[in-house]
Amino acid sequence: MSFRYNNGSTKTPIVTKSVTISGASNQLVLSQPLGGTPTTGSLFVLRSAADTDPFFVALRNGDQQNDEVFTFTVVDNDGVTYRGNKTIPADYKPNGSFVSVKNATLDKRLDLPLNATEVTTVL
Repeated sequence: MSFRYNNGSTKTPIVTKSVTISGASNQLVLSQPLGGTPTTGSLFVLRSAADTDPFFVALRNGDQQNDEVFTFTVVDNDGVTYRGNKTIPADYKPNGSFVSVKNATLDKRLDLPLNATEVTTVL
């Protein structure tokens, strides 16, 4: 996996520190005891060093019959959050298949205005 941000005119590599991967079918397997029921949900990956290099993640999806839309929420080394989707066709979901998510283009970025007002209390 590796990611880039599309601001509408330029695609810029993202210095990825962490990524949360969610599946639309909510069947990404997080753990499964031998012979037991799997625990499913969103997968969180924290990298030891943030960079733009591709990295590898093994995914197992409980639904192997239908196309899957994965949502990637990526946080860069400065804490900026990016988000985007990629559809994985059902043909690529069986166990042992390699799917490249290299240079996945994310088109949303969390932008918050800077505020110079000092906060001294917490709710």
